[in-house]
Amino acid sequence: MQFLFYLAIVLLFLLGCAGDKITPMQGPLILPENEAFTHFEGNSSEKVEMSFQTLFPNEVLSSIVDQALRENRDWKVTLGKIDLARAEAERAISGGEPSLSSSFSYREGEEKRRETFFRKDDVAPWRAGAQSTWELDLWGKWKALRKSSENEVESTRHAVEASKIMLIHEVALAWISYCRYKEESELLAESIRLALRTESLIQRKVDAGIETNSTLLSQKLNFNTLNIEKKHAENMMISHQLRLQGLLGSPLDDAPLYVPLTTLNDPALPRFVPSSVISNRPDVQAIEKKIESKLNLHESARMNLLPSFGLRFSGFAMSHNLGESFGEWQTQVGPRFDIPVWVPERKAYLKTLRKQYDQLILQWEALILRVIEEIESSTRSFFIVSSELELTKANLAHAQAIRSYSEEKFSSGIISEIEFFKDQNLLIAHRRVYLKSKHHFLKNFLIVCKSLGIPWNSN
Repeated sequence: MQFLFYLAIVLLFLLGCAGDKITPMQGPLILPENEAFTHFEGNSSEKVEMSFQTLFPNEVLSSIVDQALRENRDWKVTLGKIDLARAEAERAISGGEPSLSSSFSYREGEEKRRETFFRKDDVAPWRAGAQSTWELDLWGKWKALRKSSENEVESTRHAVEASKIMLIHEVALAWISYCRYKEESELLAESIRLALRTESLIQRKVDAGIETNSTLLSQKLNFNTLNIEKKHAENMMISHQLRLQGLLGSPLDDAPLYVPLTTLNDPALPRFVPSSVISNRPDVQAIEKKIESKLNLHESARMNLLPSFGLRFSGFAMSHNLGESFGEWQTQVGPRFDIPVWVPERKAYLKTLRKQYDQLILQWEALILRVIEEIESSTRSFFIVSSELELTKANLAHAQAIRSYSEEKFSSGIISEIEFFKDQNLLIAHRRVYLKSKHHFLKNFLIVCKSLGIPWNSN
């Protein structure tokens, strides 16, 4: 009875030395009721389900992204992190499972015992044994460690999903840039053909003495400028083509599928709930799961400062000759108490975990602010570029109307062929302006999708 009393005193002392428990953060961060993103509306109870394909449906882009998810080597490495995290989780919690080990050895030696009046006897050289241990989870140490491992796996899964969104963004951006510069090269080739024909007509007028050489030189200057711009567009096209093929896992493969950028439908953004936008981002979910994991790990380390109780079984047998039966054997079974009266390493580890947890909270808060900034900045830019795109559409329609009127006048003999070519070049110039604006519009749309964490639903 006296032993149990002292044991209880020791346990109470150790419970007091276990360290303070961390108070977890209270739920996900949401925007105050009087604050909201500029271009988004909604109720905080809404749940919006969406995917990249529903916002920007395009079969060619879908096939390219699917190929990247199948063939991209970096993505395969990233995807393997989930299996690695699961393996590390199994290793971490394996210490709480019963263990069994065996041994077989040979040794030479002598022994003297008081019972035999210190007579010298040979020690049996052959020895075989087995041992089994199992620590019981009295305080929830292994349960907390198991939760920590599960949250770490979930954190890795969300981090992989964030990498997937980044990959889709890079693939889509490379594809629309490739399509933009290929289409621009075609428009410039058309302008160069018109410039050559115009130069030929001006040359005839110069030879006839009805036009000056300065006009011809101006046309030659325009021709050379168009060629320079075409070389630049081709260079950019090849650069984005190689980038895209590299993302698809085949840098030296054939050119990717091409769709004129101006033929694509303009994607539109839906209305989102601000709080759900933030909490649904996979990088935010990843760090939140990492925080939970660190919290569970801290709790497990805190419980590791308390006494542990387990069961242990061991046995061995010894023999002088392998051809004979064992001449001596011994078995032991019983409880085992581990009382960490003073273990500085465990205390230091607990303190380290607390600092790591505090650091993760700061990282989480910084990430939330960056997310809010990214969403607000990208959406504002998107709607500004959307207005710009509408203006370029209107200008393109005016240029098309001018070209139609010019064609009628040329057919009626009212204007010359040079004047008709001038209006054709005006139309091509506005088509290039519209193409550039459409490219900026789609780039900003992709940036918004990335900032909102829009997922890709694989088939």
